[in-house]
Amino acid sequence: MYRQNDNSNYEIISVRENTQVHFRTSIDPGSYVPPHWHDAVEIVYMQEGELIFTIEQQIHHLLSGQCILVNPNIIHAAKCTAPNKAIIFQIPVNFLENYIPNVRQLLFTVSGPETDPIVRSKLDLLKQTLEKMQLINDLKPDGGILRFNSLLFEIIFQIYHNFSVQVLHADVTRKNKALKRLEPVLDYTSRHYNQPISIEEIAGVAALQPRYFCRFFKKVWESRF
Repeated sequence: MYRQNDNSNYEIISVRENTQVHFRTSIDPGSYVPPHWHDAVEIVYMQEGELIFTIEQQIHHLLSGQCILVNPNIIHAAKCTAPNKAIIFQIPVNFLENYIPNVRQLLFTVSGPETDPIVRSKLDLLKQTLEKMQLINDLKPDGGILRFNSLLFEIIFQIYHNFSVQVLHADVTRKNKALKRLEPVLDYTSRHYNQPISIEEIAGVAALQPRYFCRFFKKVWESRF
């Protein structure tokens, strides 16, 4: 279901240039994706089969017709327990920040099944929009990118208004800014994982003095757990 990076828990999101998001239909005969994280909002919509999805320490058994949403920088894993078909949709936070400036202060939640009729109707609308995006993405009709992008902004509007809550803890924004500062370091490490990298070299990527970089990296990494 996911592209993995060797020797790293950090997943680099591959996006299309004309959409700036990752969207695809996944056909999975059986796989396991170990714990990883990324700076992107991720929606998984199960259409056929089932999936065991773990977000931090919480286990979700996704069945056909159910959705789940993973917040940025949250460790998660997936195990395909039966052949399945799903929509995988990842929206990088740096893209969302162009339209939702306070996105790093928000938490998103999408789950199912849902008994509340109002929430259920919102989930149904979300899934219908995902299916329309899937149709355009898979068939690729002439001018389809125009329709896809209009649906992309429609779904961003939906998750913002229907499935987000304001985070009140002041330290969340500081932690997210610190994690964002480490993105070039993680990208560089992923691209050069099979080569020796010195502290001086990687500190230069972060534009920090080596001694300060070691303290900064240790502090930020430990704050994630």
